[in-house]
Amino acid sequence: MAAKGQAQMARGAGRRSPRAVVRENQRRREELIEIACAVFAERGFDGASLQEIADRFGVLKGSLFHYINNKDDLLFAIIEGVYQGAEEAIWPIAAEDDTAVSRLRRLIVAYVVYVAEHQAAVTVWLHDLNALEPARRKSILVYEERDRLRLIDLIAQAQREGGIRAGADPRLVAMALLGAMNWVHRWFRPGRLSAVQVGEELSRVFLDEPVSAPS
Repeated sequence: MAAKGQAQMARGAGRRSPRAVVRENQRRREELIEIACAVFAERGFDGASLQEIADRFGVLKGSLFHYINNKDDLLFAIIEGVYQGAEEAIWPIAAEDDTAVSRLRRLIVAYVVYVAEHQAAVTVWLHDLNALEPARRKSILVYEERDRLRLIDLIAQAQREGGIRAGADPRLVAMALLGAMNWVHRWFRPGRLSAVQVGEELSRVFLDEPVSAPS
């Protein structure tokens, strides 16, 4: 009887609750997306294979389909994740109770820091967005337009405060600023300047208001 009870206990210990299974599947899917992000950043979406991703993930290629339907699922998850992370890390600054110039300056720094901390994902986003299937690409462009309009509005507010040259076109300033901030993913390496310092230097380029030196 004792042996039988021990066997039953062992079987019970080996069972996991449905909630635990869901959590584990989510954790593994996030790990898979991170691996795919590294592979896509190294090889480009078209040059990357599911076989290499499976090898790095430590499973047979067919086992990937427990987590995804196709390679496009991985690309979409990476790019959408860039926007979702930015929504938390960057854009709340635009709505804070402060002058527009101060908010814009801090937003520029936060944006550059975010790009520096997510270089692989930002690389995939900027290089492989057009590889997404059309419906998904269209949904990502909705995020892109939303963020562009928020930045244009903040720039226009800062312009009214005198922080940006009065005759400048806010849309053109926004496009130039986005280009400068996004391009950080290509060249930034921690060293002489930190990501915060790079962001502050960019804010000096685009804003007329002086920026205090980092403490």
